[in-house]
Amino acid sequence: MDTEQKRLIKRWDNAEHFPTLPDFPHHLHLGEKDNVRSSKPLSIVDLLDIIETEMA
Repeated sequence: MDTEQKRLIKRWDNAEHFPTLPDFPHHLHLGEKDNVRSSKPLSIVDLLDIIETEMA
């Protein structure tokens, strides 16, 4: 979420509601909740690396 917690920036999800995506059920919401991409499972280390890179 943004700093005001009003706008979604990025959210990783594994709920089983996009069965046609590769790597189902893992997916990534980018910006709007309906903007969905396939995603692989992430470890906490992977996630922290992504956050660090994107904040730099």
